[in-house]
Amino acid sequence: MKQPQIPIVRLLKTNSDITDTVGQNIFPLQAPPGSTLPMIIYAISDNQPQDSKDGSSTMDVYEMQITMLNRNYPDIVRLANAVRSQLDYVKEFTYGGITLQLVYFIDEIEAFDKDMDQSGTYIKTQTYGIRIKNI
Repeated sequence: MKQPQIPIVRLLKTNSDITDTVGQNIFPLQAPPGSTLPMIIYAISDNQPQDSKDGSSTMDVYEMQITMLNRNYPDIVRLANAVRSQLDYVKEFTYGGITLQLVYFIDEIEAFDKDMDQSGTYIKTQTYGIRIKNI
C-alpha cells in the first residue's frame, strides 16, 4: 500500500516560503526532543480505500493533517498560507514511486497553547484530502 507522506514532505521542502520559516523542522507525528519552533508536524488521520466490485482498491483517499507551530501569530498565518498555496489542488505529482492523483484542502483550525512554555505557541492545523493511485 502506497502512502502520501513522502511526496507531501517533498512538496513542503521544495517551497522556499516554507523552508525559510521552518528550515528542516518538518516531522512525522511529533517533534523530536529538543526541537525548536517554528515547525511542521504531519500525520495521516484517515484512509478510505475505494474498493470496486472487481477487487481491491486501485485508489485510496487519505486525510492528512499538517500542523504548524510558531511563537508569532502573523508568522503562523504566513506559514499556513504558504503551506496551503503549495499543497491545495496539486494534481498528478509523483515522487518516490508514489503518485498523488489529487491533493485538496478540506479545512483549517487554529489554537493557542500557553502551557507549552511561558511565551505560548500559536498553532494552525490544516486537513487535506489526498487521492493515491495504487496501480
